[in-house]
Amino acid sequence: MNVRDVSLARVLGATLLGAAVLTSTTAGHAAGQPETLGPNLVVNGGFERGADPGPQMYITPGSPYLENWGIIGSQLRVVGTYWQAEEGMRSLSLANANGDASKAMITASGVKQTVSTTVGQRYRVSFYQAGNPGTGRPPGTVRCLIGGQTHDYTYQATAADTLMKMNWVQRSFIFIANAARTDIAFYGYYTPGNMPFGIDNVQVRAIQTSTSQATPVPAGTATQQTTVKTTLLLTAASLAPGAKQTVTVSTGKNSSVALIVDYPDRSQFVVQGRAD
Repeated sequence: MNVRDVSLARVLGATLLGAAVLTSTTAGHAAGQPETLGPNLVVNGGFERGADPGPQMYITPGSPYLENWGIIGSQLRVVGTYWQAEEGMRSLSLANANGDASKAMITASGVKQTVSTTVGQRYRVSFYQAGNPGTGRPPGTVRCLIGGQTHDYTYQATAADTLMKMNWVQRSFIFIANAARTDIAFYGYYTPGNMPFGIDNVQVRAIQTSTSQATPVPAGTATQQTTVKTTLLLTAASLAPGAKQTVTVSTGKNSSVALIVDYPDRSQFVVQGRAD
């Protein structure tokens, strides 16, 4: 076994609200394994449960027509046959009557759900968004709030988008839980002309640390192939320009090591090397 220090230094300062993912791969096994995710913590993430909306149905706070979600505001519709869902038969339509983006949250309509989380656990949050293929095809911005994080995504519909071919786009980011109960909410943040847009297939899934079993290698090879993926929660709250965060790991000789840091702006910093 050999101990290597990997220093994370970025030319530009960045706040490390995320965690580092270290992947150690022994000789002969390719790095870059896909994420292993736990079950979806969101209940009715596809908006399938509730009264049959027909083409579409307006829902208001206290309405029983959308199960497991709290309703905020009045510009919400469960959409059935009116337009194509991303999965299943239904999706959710969001809008905001306020055309002033600086005051958007005052009138924003949305939905909210509380999920059980583990402090320090990393979660993959994902959902799908589509624009409005109707008159003018205005842009639509959804605001996702989770555990103190804010994520805004804008979809600009084009002539290629139709009611029966919505061209849904997946949005995805990593969230680190800081409480045992976490609210996730979606708002119609900015919709010029009060033209709604769609969201569907909401998921919050734990990113699981996994170790693969050793697999046989060809005769005459002295090593076995094993991949170990470890999640490391960085202790530094932030990195100033030129500062460093050092992570010490133990790994086998001749192992390749990849250290990936997820930043709040959804960019990544990757360090790769090999143990001597």
